[in-house]
Amino acid sequence: MRPEADRAETAPVKTMPLPLPGGPGQQSAEHPRTFALRRAKVAEVRRDAVVFFCGQLTATGCVWLLVLALARLGGPEPVGVFTFALALAAPIIVATQLGLRQVLNTDRRGIRRFGEFRRLRILFSLIATAVIVGVGVALGYRNEPLLVIALIAAAKALESVGDIYHALLQRGGRLVLAGLSLGLRGLLLLLFGGIGFALTHSMVAMAAGMMLASALVLGGFDHVAARSAVDWPRRRATLRRNWITCRGLILRAAPLGVSVVLININFNAPRYAIEASMGSTGLGLYAAMDNIAAIGLLAVHAIGQSLFPRLADLWAAGDRSSFARLTLQYVAVCTAMASVGLAMAVIAGDWILGTLYGPAFVEAAPAFRFVMAATIIAYVGNALSHVVTTTGRFGPLLWPFTTVVLVTWGIAHLAVPAWGLSGAAAAVAGGHMVGIIAIVALLFRFASDRRRRDRATMTTMEPNLSAPGGR
Repeated sequence: MRPEADRAETAPVKTMPLPLPGGPGQQSAEHPRTFALRRAKVAEVRRDAVVFFCGQLTATGCVWLLVLALARLGGPEPVGVFTFALALAAPIIVATQLGLRQVLNTDRRGIRRFGEFRRLRILFSLIATAVIVGVGVALGYRNEPLLVIALIAAAKALESVGDIYHALLQRGGRLVLAGLSLGLRGLLLLLFGGIGFALTHSMVAMAAGMMLASALVLGGFDHVAARSAVDWPRRRATLRRNWITCRGLILRAAPLGVSVVLININFNAPRYAIEASMGSTGLGLYAAMDNIAAIGLLAVHAIGQSLFPRLADLWAAGDRSSFARLTLQYVAVCTAMASVGLAMAVIAGDWILGTLYGPAFVEAAPAFRFVMAATIIAYVGNALSHVVTTTGRFGPLLWPFTTVVLVTWGIAHLAVPAWGLSGAAAAVAGGHMVGIIAIVALLFRFASDRRRRDRATMTTMEPNLSAPGGR
């Protein structure tokens, strides 16, 4: 028998694991005031997400109502002109945004001042307006159609400048003000654009109303809200300093900016094919159906933006199981929303198109079912695009998005002449299916890279922990 003292000396010492922040060991000992503050913070985040979603929903709903007014008052042709002008301006505007909103929101240490982001956004918005007008001239548009393109380009450029103010509000925890700005801009756009077209039956008046609404919200709300609600240090900088800053921001944001451009081109690729094959009337029919699906797509984007910080935190912490669980919940919600839309199109597609847009649009009811079926795949693809962006690895995103654009473009230019509007739905479904497969493969690859990096880090730390005094 060994003495009790010897057994006590050689017995393994049982140590209690240190509770992780937010883990079970800490929740039981959490101070009531701390718990109340944390609950209040969660409620505040939820409130901001709901208000921002409502603002986005209001803005998109007002655009949809404007399209409805154009269809009721002018028929499919004004809808086609409006849709083509937006399709022409959107990729160029998105390209010149350079993903600066995401870069600003990831700059938590405040390395760069907001004025640097704003100067770069204004510069590239002016360039975008000039490029859009130049493309319109190159495509052969003159007189009134070219003026419509120019006015809509100016309106979208003003919205782009307002977007960088929204990014500042989001970083400062005032996302609710950004949501209010979106809702206000949508209401003014509907008011000025709708009244302009109703009084004159001119697309120029409608586009001028859009530009006026964007200018009023930018100067009267966005700028004022950002200055009053967020600590915004302003400092004069030299021309050389501005150039160095702009160059650094462009290099930092380039991969993400190109990825966003590819997503936008993929969205408009079927529209280009319809315009080339079926003209403005066919494009107006497709836009009317796609605008119904866009309401749900807005919810997909709003939910993704609200989940972005949580998903990014889970990925950074290496909590892959929670990351995967939250991703699957997100995808399930998006699939459910799209399935409801498909059921409505199958059951009452004729009535929906006829009631909303008029008898001229009922002929598109058979294609409406295919459009809503393709929406299921499109919603899942867009949701996974938000998810993969939270990993912070923007460079590898270029090849899958490029592949998606090529697939969508190819199917659209083959299927639309053969199957009409149903061919456009097939192009949407095919492109997003390729995107889903590519993004899932990327997520598995990123997770594998993360596991290897974690193992390498632990291997490096083990000699230090086993050495005398290592702990």
